[in-house]
Amino acid sequence: MLEYINDALCVSRFPRQENDLWACYKPSLECTDRKRQTWKRITTLLSTIEMQSYLHKHYEEESISETFVRISAN
Repeated sequence: MLEYINDALCVSRFPRQENDLWACYKPSLECTDRKRQTWKRITTLLSTIEMQSYLHKHYEEESISETFVRISAN
């Protein structure tokens, strides 16, 4: 299931016994169907710490990292 960080970014959790893995997605520009947004995966599977680092490095808005921390805590 996709967890929305904002309109241009979301993540998906892949539960594992020891720790969760995450993938990050952005809207797909190839989609012509305006009724439903499709998403394109932009990362490989990353640990929670790796995903937090990725978001902090590639998206300077502090709210993006904070939103991910909130999502990953659930």
